[in-house]
Amino acid sequence: MNPEVEARFERIEAILARVANRQESEAEHIAMLLEDAKTRNADIEGLIEQARLLNEHARSAKEERDQDAQNIRALARIAEAH
Repeated sequence: MNPEVEARFERIEAILARVANRQESEAEHIAMLLEDAKTRNADIEGLIEQARLLNEHARSAKEERDQDAQNIRALARIAEAH
């Protein structure tokens, strides 16, 4: 085989090897990014659940406060009547 052709094939093989290594590296990087995204999604879902629970507690506390206010007004009316 012609030495120039052989040299060219060797350069092409070297380039293909570098491309394959780069693809493998990029695939590993993408896998790491996907795993990180899954972790972040789980964190966000946890935060959303915590916010939902806090809203429920706040709503419950408001209802209790409103009931207490009604009871206090009722007691004040009873006190005024006596």
